[in-house]
Amino acid sequence: MQRIQKTLLEREQAAYKVQIETTGQKDLYQEIVETENAIIGQVEAKHKEMPVSQPHLIDQSWQLSAELKEDLAAQTDIAVKKELERDIDALREVAQLSSWRPEYYGADASLDRLAEALMKMERELYRIKRPVPLTTRDVYIKLAQPIDLSTVLPDYLQDARSVRHELTNRLHEQIQDLVNQLIEKANSKTKIK
Repeated sequence: MQRIQKTLLEREQAAYKVQIETTGQKDLYQEIVETENAIIGQVEAKHKEMPVSQPHLIDQSWQLSAELKEDLAAQTDIAVKKELERDIDALREVAQLSSWRPEYYGADASLDRLAEALMKMERELYRIKRPVPLTTRDVYIKLAQPIDLSTVLPDYLQDARSVRHELTNRLHEQIQDLVNQLIEKANSKTKIK
């Protein structure tokens, strides 16, 4: 995973003409941070009238991006608009890089964490918002025994409002009972420990 991330990082560095000196075994996370700083530095150098006051890199990219979007909306010159859009894209990359944490992919990483990381890298590699799922993802949740509505159908045809009110109350009570059971179960587990 880290090799894939390193390859994607090198692609970002090439795209933004960022050169990071790597002496020996450099920490990948540190290289990511240095790349973010370099990209933000490039954008800030072009827009010195917009000082960034945020302490964190992701917040800096969002702040500067918001200011550039305001300028973009007011801009009429097509060439200037394109340059602003490129700068906003660069700041979007900084925000994306901020979510990269190589230490998450260690030997003890769960399958869920690895899948999440792989999806992030796939989004970055293919420049897509969300990768196409490999299979259907259906979730069925059963809270309690379903209520048989066929038993209330004749009453519903006579007085729909009253039946809806009664069913709503039954559902509320049933769900509240389930919540209370979950709380009791959680409390009994904490007492055992």
